[in-house]
Amino acid sequence: MLPLRWGKFWLASGWILVVLVVVLSVMPGATELRLTLSDKTGHMLAYLVLTVWFAGVYTRSRYPWIVVGLILLGGGLEMVQRQLLHRSAEFADLVANCIGISAGIVLSLIFLGGWCLRVERLVGVDRK
Repeated sequence: MLPLRWGKFWLASGWILVVLVVVLSVMPGATELRLTLSDKTGHMLAYLVLTVWFAGVYTRSRYPWIVVGLILLGGGLEMVQRQLLHRSAEFADLVANCIGISAGIVLSLIFLGGWCLRVERLVGVDRK
């Protein structure tokens, strides 16, 4: 993990986002949530946000683990959805997840990685 003053906060917040994605992926009626975005765009954005979030908490050497973990999360949720009567599993959802993860890693490598450190510096939090 990066040398963050609020590291536990950033990490816990990321896991809350993961739980939110899991809940929305398995709960009945989640498909009833009407956004102005398509289902696939929602998948891409959710996994892009998760990727960038965790890339803000961890060093670049951990990025491959972030990618693998999020791909496994998306794949696991699709397998769970396959077992649920009120949900359906789609390979296209997994592809959309992977596109979001890829975009998130690219953005993190270019300029968003370590964003938590920059936020802490911006608000004047020094690591002691």
